[in-house]
Order: sequence, then structure tokens, then C-alpha cells
Amino acid sequence: MVAFRLLAGIIFAAIFCTMFVGMYGTYREENAKLVSRREAEELAKRIKTLADQDSGTRTFFTITVPSNCELRFENRALVVIIDKNVGTHDVGVQVTGPSISGRQAKLTLERTGEGVIVSGGR
Repeated sequence: MVAFRLLAGIIFAAIFCTMFVGMYGTYREENAKLVSRREAEELAKRIKTLADQDSGTRTFFTITVPSNCELRFENRALVVIIDKNVGTHDVGVQVTGPSISGRQAKLTLERTGEGVIVSGGR
């Protein structure tokens, strides 16, 4: 009887540990997406602010984009794709730059006569 209780306890502990690890992994992934979404909003605000500056003005921005997310610059918008859900942020100025996914990117934002150029991303 004691052996069965011990075995049941071990099985229960293994199930609990497996559930905890799964839930923690999901929590970390969702938190990374939330942080990425907030950073993208901040980047859009920074680009919008830079649009009112003189040509040649530069600023720097660091953003972390999880592997299941992508950041793009299209026309006058910052496009954020998270798990195939597309969100756009109008930045009020023509913006060009690289697509970013699955890494931390140190970006240089530069105001030009045509708009804002985003470079870096490596």
C-alpha cells in the first residue's frame, strides 16, 4: 500500500511539473509578444516625432522582436505582425527600413527630405 502511495505521489509530481513548465513557457512567449507590441508603439511614436524635425536629425532605438513576430516599414506605416495578426501604426511620414524578426535590433532613425530612413537592424 505504501508503495502505491509513493508511486502515485511521484506521478502526481511529474504531472504537476510538466504542467508548470508548459504554462511558464506560454507565459514567457506571451510576455515577449506584449513587450514587442509596446516597443513597436514606442518606435512609431519616435518616428512620428522625428517627422517634425529638420533633415539630418538622427535618433537611436533598440527593439526586441520575438521569432514569431515581424516588424516592417511600409509607406507611411510601421507594420507589426504577431502570430499572423497584422497591426499598423501610422507614422505620418514616408518611412523605409529593413524587415526585422527574431532578434534584438539597434536601429538608427534619420530624418531626410523624403521622410525617415531606418537603418541597422542587425
